[in-house]
Amino acid sequence: MAPLCSRPWLDLTVESDGTFAPCSVMDRATEAGRHFRQTTLEGYLASPELAELKAALSRGERPDACGVCWRDEAAGGWSVRRVGPEGVAAYEEVHLKISNVCNLSCRTCAPTSSSSWVAEEARADLKLHAPARVVDLKRDGVLDSLWPVLERTRKLRVTGGEPLLSPGFLALLDGLEARGLPERLELSVITNLTSLSFRGVDFVERFRRYPNFFAILSADGAGSAIEYARSGLSWPRFVEHLDRVRHWPGVIHCVVHVYSLLSIPDLVLAAWRAGKRVHYAVPFNDLLSVQLLGPQERALVLDRYEPACDELLAQGVPRDAISDMWRATVGLMHRRTLDQAAAGRFKRYTEELDRRRKTRFADTFPQLASWYAGLPEVTEGSRSSPER
Repeated sequence: MAPLCSRPWLDLTVESDGTFAPCSVMDRATEAGRHFRQTTLEGYLASPELAELKAALSRGERPDACGVCWRDEAAGGWSVRRVGPEGVAAYEEVHLKISNVCNLSCRTCAPTSSSSWVAEEARADLKLHAPARVVDLKRDGVLDSLWPVLERTRKLRVTGGEPLLSPGFLALLDGLEARGLPERLELSVITNLTSLSFRGVDFVERFRRYPNFFAILSADGAGSAIEYARSGLSWPRFVEHLDRVRHWPGVIHCVVHVYSLLSIPDLVLAAWRAGKRVHYAVPFNDLLSVQLLGPQERALVLDRYEPACDELLAQGVPRDAISDMWRATVGLMHRRTLDQAAAGRFKRYTEELDRRRKTRFADTFPQLASWYAGLPEVTEGSRSSPER
């Protein structure tokens, strides 16, 4: 019997802090996940936690550390889980989190994945996240040790931070090209699309060297909603860049949460006009879940989505793309209702970020203002954070 997921055999993830893991979305907060802290490939391959994870998946078990995929699949969303053969001689896919350098401080993110968050947390009295520092696989000496692995892999996925603003990413591209790898390598990059050039490099032109390039464009919602959720992003500029890269093979990756929910139909239309489809995911925990919404707010969401689906169809968006959107948003929302304590944590987190950033939830989402005002106040001292 094939294991429930073959990534521990076929794939390798290198976190931006230089630690190794079998998967890019492994939940590091779980008992099993927090033990993956090896900083050498040899130590990782010989680690008891990797052996136990492989054994559990081979037995048909669902380890807690892999819960992100089970949850995403149950919600009708896309997951990174894959089933295939084990015991290959080389990694089929390597995932490099090249750096946590990023120009945005998204409300769904954390300092481990964003240098902007690192800076914001350093200035704040109330800390929302665990401490982190700015890291880079090239600067910290990890990238140079990985070339024997990269030269043999078939697929390379690069994330950040924001790779298109990372000196380490430029070094990675230089190294790939010096070794003659672009022709055979399947390179995919996850980007927030806020910048298409860095240090004199035009990525629209640079990626033409990679015939198997694939872009994963990260966008949670549209318009003022995404600008609220992703501090530092301009929606008009995103749309402009989206048009410039319409020739890139790729998809838009959207996390469905309270901040993005009402604007996702607009994102689907913008994506379709640029020749892209939208893939959906849910937050790493319940802090921002659309299942926080009450009955009146859910009715409001239906009032938004029902005519929006008709409009998308009239604009030529395929029915299956509209069905995917409905299942990942309205369908997810109706699966369960979270308790008031969870809603209070959402309010506490949102209020703190609004205070720091001089924004107001009710200004961006007036339809949800009454619901938000009625959420309970939470004053406990523990952090409320969407990070893994």
